[in-house]
Amino acid sequence: YSNSSNYHGVAIAVDVDVSKTVKHFLPLSNRVVLLQLNAQGRHLNIIQAYAPTLDKEDGEVEEFYKDIDTVMKLTKSRDVNIVLGDFNAKIGESPKNDFIGSFGLGERNDRGDRLLLFCEENRMVLTNTLFKLPKRRLYTWRSPRDKPGNIVRNQIDFIMIDQRYKNAVKSAKTYPGAYIGSDHNMLVAEIHIKLKKLVRPNNQTQLDVKKLNDISIKRVVSRELNNKLDNIITVNNTSDTPQPVEETWQSFKAAILEPCIKHLKRMKSKKEKDWMTDKILKLMEERQELRSSNADKKRYKELQNRIRYECRQAKEHWLKMKSHDR
Repeated sequence: YSNSSNYHGVAIAVDVDVSKTVKHFLPLSNRVVLLQLNAQGRHLNIIQAYAPTLDKEDGEVEEFYKDIDTVMKLTKSRDVNIVLGDFNAKIGESPKNDFIGSFGLGERNDRGDRLLLFCEENRMVLTNTLFKLPKRRLYTWRSPRDKPGNIVRNQIDFIMIDQRYKNAVKSAKTYPGAYIGSDHNMLVAEIHIKLKKLVRPNNQTQLDVKKLNDISIKRVVSRELNNKLDNIITVNNTSDTPQPVEETWQSFKAAILEPCIKHLKRMKSKKEKDWMTDKILKLMEERQELRSSNADKKRYKELQNRIRYECRQAKEHWLKMKSHDR
């Protein structure tokens, strides 16, 4: 979400199964969004945030934290709150307290002090400072100036959780080898919270009308439909008392749906393959090898552009074929 400005922007992607537990989505601003999931006996509130960079004024930073506070006030005390994102703040290797573990990275800056204040006010724990890990599993951002002999890497992205649910966090670490097209590393926390699927009414039966292109099926449906409608008309015409309008409508509805459901019901298909191709995967492997070796930046950039082109072509072809199938 980036509102009408198309600037900054935050988003949350969830697994298909997790999407069935989504209760609400609130895009408060182009820096803060809330996703509410249905959990056992409570809600799991995920607040995705993107803090102003260090060159921005303190007033803008305060507005950012004010937005997070606004969202958190919408949650209930028994809910599980997780706040995560790029906070452009360095906590550093600080002494352990109720909200910070012993395994931060680097030295704390002013924005780190502001983040710690937020944690104290809301009783949130910085999960990726809780576990003793190699430094390569702690840093979340690599500067464009980073190179052999001049390492510039910081821990500025964080995943926070309510202090009372701290024990639900089993791990929190970065994956610097995972390519995500960013100067930030993928940060992953393993948190054990049981979700509960929302029951949404879905009484509509999906019909495959393309089956009517088969002449034999079309004739069968037409014959059964005509017979049922004729029976309804005959009963109404021979009855001494007129049938109520609602009953007549339900009779017509059943007469139309029964043969259609019987002969045109859409079968559940296997999961469709997406547009990814072996060719693209091989190019991605080559790109990863170049990225790991920090060699041949020109070739790396060429591969990046080639992969984007191949992805566009493959996706367009996949969508075209999919539309023809319908």
